[in-house]
Amino acid sequence: MNPAESQYFGSALEVFLNAADAGITEEVWRYLTIIILLAMFKNNKHKISLTILISSLLFGLLHFNQLLSPERNLTDVIIQSLGAVGLGIFLGSLFLYSGQIWLNVLFHFLFDLVVFSLTPLSFVGSGILTIFDSPALANVIITSGLFILVSVILITGKRRKCVENNIERLIS
Repeated sequence: MNPAESQYFGSALEVFLNAADAGITEEVWRYLTIIILLAMFKNNKHKISLTILISSLLFGLLHFNQLLSPERNLTDVIIQSLGAVGLGIFLGSLFLYSGQIWLNVLFHFLFDLVVFSLTPLSFVGSGILTIFDSPALANVIITSGLFILVSVILITGKRRKCVENNIERLIS
């Protein structure tokens, strides 16, 4: 991992600026999407799950714009979009739990900073992941599974009341 040798961008500054751009714009988009979905599902007993799931699926679909880039292929975009859904589930849950957009912006920025800093050699010799045909897909499955697990923890049990209070505050 080295932002100066990124497989995606030409310089460390580009890595930083693109991570900041994604962190800010995509989290503002998530904020608006979640508010709209919460208002739509206001009287639905599954409003939290539906809001997180739908906003995450939409977030994954947004990443299909990568097909416009000539160096991206459909398989790469599908893998990236699946990862975006997993990340979106976590970020949606984090937002509803904390009620604060800045935490999402910061986490998203740091996550993209790491991802954008990957060099072309990042997956060479990647241990257990080499048993899969696609280490990138295996990585997405593992990280998404962890994101979903943390999300379930954030929105269930005693934390559920905090989420419900934040929802009331957000849609009132």
